[in-house]
Amino acid sequence: MPESSVSIRRRSEIWLQWPQPGPRVAILDLEVPPDSRYRALRVLLNGHRVARLELSPGRRRYTFDLPVARQEAKRNVVTF
Repeated sequence: MPESSVSIRRRSEIWLQWPQPGPRVAILDLEVPPDSRYRALRVLLNGHRVARLELSPGRRRYTFDLPVARQEAKRNVVTF
């Protein structure tokens, strides 16, 4: 699978498609500038809060669960 990247704004979305809900974990590869005012990131899946990521300056990988109960068949939206 090709590596994707997006720039983070005040609110960003990633649209995902799955044939059906199932156990999934997401990995967000993020570089936080040292002077960033953002110290945490709220993660929503289809409008439901699923995680809060504590951010640290520098490039890191953040993992979080995508609960089956919050997934939908076909289109899913992860919002930061």
